[in-house]
Amino acid sequence: MSRLTKRPRVDHAATADRLRAHPGEWLEVGEYRSSQAAVGVAYLVRTASVKSGVSPYEPAGSFQAVTRLTEYGARVMACYVGGEESHGPDQHAVRPMQDHERVLGQIERGEVVAGAEGARRIAARAMDAYGTAVWGSDPDTAWADACVSLTTGGAE
Repeated sequence: MSRLTKRPRVDHAATADRLRAHPGEWLEVGEYRSSQAAVGVAYLVRTASVKSGVSPYEPAGSFQAVTRLTEYGARVMACYVGGEESHGPDQHAVRPMQDHERVLGQIERGEVVAGAEGARRIAARAMDAYGTAVWGSDPDTAWADACVSLTTGGAE
């Protein structure tokens, strides 16, 4: 059984300095054994996230990062796109999106349909897929029965 060769650890401070010295140019950050590790590092580069201390990639959004699969894992490439050179709070910092913001955005863009229209589409798909086995011969009656069942807790 062959042993994986040990790779040198990435000096992120030096990498961030090198990227800042070459703005707009894509340079290698490092190569990782798993694509998941590379995706995580790319996220940390873009968001300037660290568990403690100060990220060398601050302020958040100053760097772009992508991953590319390689023969032995995945490579992270990054590009300095600019940003304020302060390490203080950044008004443009990437923040996690709340679930309600994400869902409302999906509804506005038409990616998710809610309300009566969404219910009609779901019923139509079920009717197409299963015929009358699910909704019975009269879908309107089945829909009314379902609404009554929801409001009465299943007891009629």
